[in-house]
Amino acid sequence: MLAYIGVVVMILCMEIYLMFQM
Repeated sequence: MLAYIGVVVMILCMEIYLMFQM
């Protein structure tokens, strides 16, 4: 469960980072 939450948070952070990068 914790691993799944960690993966979701990492994907969200990466998406926000890419959105600000453009």
